[in-house]
Amino acid sequence: MEPAFQLRRYAWLAKLPLSIVTNFEEFAIYDCRQKPDKNDKASNKPFGEPVEIRQWHSPSGKGK
Repeated sequence: MEPAFQLRRYAWLAKLPLSIVTNFEEFAIYDCRQKPDKNDKASNKPFGEPVEIRQWHSPSGKGK
């Protein structure tokens, strides 16, 4: 099972409107308001392409 489909299915069953997946270098946001289909591609996300995470800042503001 494709991870993106599994994430959308879990979010849809939990009645969550969106879900976010990350590999800590980029992230993608999925619309989970419609029942997911096994034939959906991971690229089926209306919120754009994956976004690169350039730098995380700690609460102290000192970077990583």
